[in-house]
Amino acid sequence: MDLIRAVHWIYGLRLQLMGACKLGFFARVWLEVTTTFGELALLSAAQKAPLGLTLIRPSVIFGKDDQFINLFAKLQKVFPVMPLAGANTRFQPVWVHDVAQAIVHCVNTPSTEGQMFEACGPDVMTLAELVQLAGRWVGQARPILPLPYAIGWLQALLMEWAPG
Repeated sequence: MDLIRAVHWIYGLRLQLMGACKLGFFARVWLEVTTTFGELALLSAAQKAPLGLTLIRPSVIFGKDDQFINLFAKLQKVFPVMPLAGANTRFQPVWVHDVAQAIVHCVNTPSTEGQMFEACGPDVMTLAELVQLAGRWVGQARPILPLPYAIGWLQALLMEWAPG
């Protein structure tokens, strides 16, 4: 926190923290825990000394080169079926440019200091719907094979080794 205070003091910069929207209990538990600890640490530091802190919590961010939707599009070019844990997990994907505009707005609007904003798109979609959409975008839509959450942990471990 001393580094953050020093940067703020020397440069007078406002701090914009991007966390993550609160997800379902089983969805990205570790991300939620670490994000929450990071947010709490920054909020605590901001109470002790002004940091110009604004929290921005985006949902899944999509765009031309994102690492989420595009991964599922690439996988559908290779596999004949898409095994998917958490297929019914719901998201509100948000376009990368909308998140960027929100950040710029917060930087340029001092009244946003000390506030938290959830950056979500207008549509609520399940993970299965997002994967199907990604497949249609690349002309390779594959059937979805929903998996139980327990197998999903193994799938997530294997996905860590996936290219990209």
